[in-house]
Amino acid sequence: MLAFLASFVLVQGRPALGAHGAHGRCSFTLYPTRGAAFAAPPGRRSRASRLAWRLRAAAAADSYGDAYPSTGGNAGGSSEPSSSSSGSESDSSSGYASDQDYPSDSYSRSPVDAVRSAVFDQGRISELKMKLLQIAAITSRGQLATRQQKASAEEMVSELESKSPTASPLESPDFDGVWQLVYCSKPLYATNPFLLPAATPLSSIGRILQTINLDLGELVTEVEMAAFPAIRGAVVSTARIVPINANRLELNVEKVTLRGKDIADRIDLGGIKFDVPVERIYARMQRGPSPETYLETFFLDSDMRISRSRDGTIFVFLKGVM
Repeated sequence: MLAFLASFVLVQGRPALGAHGAHGRCSFTLYPTRGAAFAAPPGRRSRASRLAWRLRAAAAADSYGDAYPSTGGNAGGSSEPSSSSSGSESDSSSGYASDQDYPSDSYSRSPVDAVRSAVFDQGRISELKMKLLQIAAITSRGQLATRQQKASAEEMVSELESKSPTASPLESPDFDGVWQLVYCSKPLYATNPFLLPAATPLSSIGRILQTINLDLGELVTEVEMAAFPAIRGAVVSTARIVPINANRLELNVEKVTLRGKDIADRIDLGGIKFDVPVERIYARMQRGPSPETYLETFFLDSDMRISRSRDGTIFVFLKGVM
């Protein structure tokens, strides 16, 4: 009886009658190829699975093309499928479901792929941050960096900026707070005219902190300094800040204060403060009022901020005081 049923020809690429069974999760169909059984995919399979099944069926039909012309074989036994004007028509004529019947087969980023990509990006971000901090540590915040180390740091910064988890840094609550400078791409004394004494061997620059408060429109930078003989103090500058867009912050320095701390940890100088006439000094140095500049931030997460000044200087900050 089975041999009799197997002698039926295909109509529109489908078996006129077949015997189906199930072994575990896989269904099978007996095709009229002298009793050979081929694993047929269930109703919904990937495009690659359907294509592989088609190729196996076509290869079997090719052996008996004269007996089964509708599978794509012809009188000469060729197994070349007939051409059609569209993929959906070809699928319909061959008796298989068209691609549009399987919208899940078309490419789209699945939630699993999205999570995997996010995990990969986060891993890469952590790796880049660690390498950047290593360069910052061994080069004294970039002050002793070689040309090659600076180039490597700039490449890492560019990649971090492209992978920033915060699309609009100035709109993030992480932007506010106290930040400590850990890397600068140019000499620190060159970033502020009030730090020029540090260019000499008689003084040095210590910890640099920035305190940002967007609600108050204020950015306070405190630079700890030491000078011969064992005099310690700080240069504190206060700037008015105005957000221009999601990345750029306009700054205008309004006040600079020289604050004493102590001499050799014995004589307290905490009560000594001197307000620097910023407008007058800038007028003498640059023949103009205190200039407005800006700071752009393209990387921000919960513990690192990377900003660039108007002249392209790179500043890397870590959240908190260390």
